[in-house]
Amino acid sequence: MNSDLYQYLSTFLSEGKKEHFEDALKWRTRHVPLVLDDIYNPQNISAILRTADCFGIQDVHIIENDHEFSVSKRVVKGANKWLSVYQYRDYSDNTGPCLDMLKDKGYKIAASSIHTDAISPEDLPLNEPIAVVLGAEKNGVSEIALSKADYHLKIPMYGFTESFNVSVACALILQKIRERLNESSDINWQLPSAEADKLRIEWAKKCLRNPQEIIRQYHAGS
Repeated sequence: MNSDLYQYLSTFLSEGKKEHFEDALKWRTRHVPLVLDDIYNPQNISAILRTADCFGIQDVHIIENDHEFSVSKRVVKGANKWLSVYQYRDYSDNTGPCLDMLKDKGYKIAASSIHTDAISPEDLPLNEPIAVVLGAEKNGVSEIALSKADYHLKIPMYGFTESFNVSVACALILQKIRERLNESSDINWQLPSAEADKLRIEWAKKCLRNPQEIIRQYHAGS
């Protein structure tokens, strides 16, 4: 069904756009989603979303406790258009529900931390799906996130400053994870075909002027 719908939608797309979809899907993964734990700077959020797309990370979970999610169009460069972004804003503290949901889906949790017992991205276990939690600019990840984490994650540093900017930290972590996924033949990080089909449809709809009318025409002719 989804593949048939995409075949219909694809008739309204350029060959270049369809090729771009296929090139991106080769590297897309839901094996390592990102979780942003009440990050409030729109420029940092936008840089993280852009980085996630560049490294093929499909899912970004936005926890909104004290700050609302917003982006800088100048920085994000439309990257959020291609991502699956989930927002958590229904409770006074949304960190627990978000991480519990991910755990229920089989994800381990790795929270960025400056703790001395934290492990580096090089040593982070990737044999199981794992969500990477990044914390707010001033205080880092919340105590709830740290308590629910299966691993604490720290980027090695060699200067006087104790932490990277959160968007820089995200890029460094994802670069190492991306390299390790690409080099591994034992980790099943690729999207299943059914999920790839769904993404093709979602991406195609974002490129069409009136996607709902085109889909209505498809169903009317089926």
